[in-house]
Amino acid sequence: CYNGGSTCSIRDSIEFCNSLDLYALANSAIPIPTVNLYPICEISIDSTSANIIANTINTTSTLKMDMGGHKIRIQSSLPGTNIIIQRDNSNSNSNNKFKLIENHSYLILKDISIKNGYLLNVDESNYGAGIRNIGTLELIDSVIQNNKGVKSDRDKIGTGGGIYNTPNGVIIMKNVKFIKNSAVGGCSGGCRTPNFQSKGGAIYNCAGGSIVGHTVEFIENRATNHDEDAFGGAIFNEGSITLTNSIFRGNIVADNGGGTFGERGGAIFQNVGTFILNTVLFDGNLAAIYSGDGSGTAGALAVNGGNITIFDGTFVNNVARSNSGTNNGWIGSGTLNFINS
Repeated sequence: CYNGGSTCSIRDSIEFCNSLDLYALANSAIPIPTVNLYPICEISIDSTSANIIANTINTTSTLKMDMGGHKIRIQSSLPGTNIIIQRDNSNSNSNNKFKLIENHSYLILKDISIKNGYLLNVDESNYGAGIRNIGTLELIDSVIQNNKGVKSDRDKIGTGGGIYNTPNGVIIMKNVKFIKNSAVGGCSGGCRTPNFQSKGGAIYNCAGGSIVGHTVEFIENRATNHDEDAFGGAIFNEGSITLTNSIFRGNIVADNGGGTFGERGGAIFQNVGTFILNTVLFDGNLAAIYSGDGSGTAGALAVNGGNITIFDGTFVNNVARSNSGTNNGWIGSGTLNFINS
């Protein structure tokens, strides 16, 4: 530990990092690590510690990174050994619902799994069950899994189950998997209003947000709803995203009661902004409506506005389950460009 102890909890370590003025320390006689000449606070998690069982850390509340522009890196002490940070779901904490990480700094996660976040989407400050990113986030050799952003009671929006990237937020990813994250919304009694829509099972990227990724997989993520619309089983985008060598497999956007616009984009819903995909596979994604009115449209991707450009894209077994749906793509007022696809 930086505070001189032999062992400390991840929360203690984060709070200690938050308290530091790294630039002041860098100009002092105290040696600290640097990355590209920028000082960084490092937290290395030892999987053999007596406090860590089955490579898992349980937390009972949000871990908040608040170092301003400073960098903080959390990583496994053994490269290739993934450390799981998850919501404590023991009997005494099973009703405790919160986002796992809120980042206001430059956060680097390496060999880390963010798992089982469960968040009530009361308002915009409570979006992103796995991670809410307000600063810069680097994900390396990591997994975002089984995080759920849900409606509060019956009448709320479900947004960004895995990650919610705020305006001006920056995300950089390399070798990352998003698995079984979900955004769940709905309303009671046929509300027919955007206030109750579900958007982005794995990622919601706000206008002004930026995401760049290499070798990223989106597997069985969902945006689902009851009696309203759902968009983007894996990603809902209003900002800028560039992904290279990505896979979208088995993602679902679905509704059990109908909606104003229907269910669109089993894998991706592009609302505004730009989206570039270099070498991508869409395999077995689904847009479906199971009862009521509305339609399941665009099993793979939907472009409502802005533009998507796909270089070397492959589409296999994507399905839109309704009379008016299109299996692979749907275009509203946006632009969809295919090159070598």
